[in-house]
Amino acid sequence: MANESLLKPMRNKSIVDRIIGRISNTIMSGELKPGDKIPTELELSESLGVGRNSVREAVKSLVAMGVLNIRRSEGTFVAEGFSMRMLEPMAYGLVLEGGNSSAVLELRYVVDTGIVQMAIDKATEGDLLQLNDALENLRRVIKHTPDAEAIHEADLAFHRQLESIARNSLLDKISIVINRITDATRRQAVEEMIKFGDLDYLYELHRAMYDLIKDQDRANISSVMERHFGYWRKELNKQEE
Repeated sequence: MANESLLKPMRNKSIVDRIIGRISNTIMSGELKPGDKIPTELELSESLGVGRNSVREAVKSLVAMGVLNIRRSEGTFVAEGFSMRMLEPMAYGLVLEGGNSSAVLELRYVVDTGIVQMAIDKATEGDLLQLNDALENLRRVIKHTPDAEAIHEADLAFHRQLESIARNSLLDKISIVINRITDATRRQAVEEMIKFGDLDYLYELHRAMYDLIKDQDRANISSVMERHFGYWRKELNKQEE
């Protein structure tokens, strides 16, 4: 039976969070698949041994997260595709865990290093041309529009191009979350570079990343990425003092 795990009684575990967990686990296990209709509010209430109000609140929460969709006159269904709303709880959770901490820097370092490695493996000539265009755009912005917002956006565009070369949809989603929770400190790092006249160095850091991929230089990934994260690490260390 497709909903066997979902409809097991929960005994004393009748709080909204437990209902959310039960529905989520059934989806993650594959028992409920994208597009499947979930049992009705009444069926869930009776099978789980909980009040209908609790079921209603749990379903509303999952709809807000983009996990479930309600179709009028048809019922409630498991979402069939990715929604940006799904990332919100993850982003908030990471922020509450310490969104501006060294732990997030380490997370981004691991993810970005992996992206570079994958880009080296997968980059085509067309990819390299587009990445070079993003690099040249960063150079032009640094030279002609040296304000923090414009430089930050050009920096992000370069990294988004890198992510596209990696061609991994799950990594794309994780990168969106990490970009959101690190946005403020990355902007501050750019402002520090402007303040101390280090914008040429910012360009050179990105040029070095481009060269890694163009030359398929796996041996120097670690050293280039360490340099790339230097300013941001310094900014975080100042905040944590």
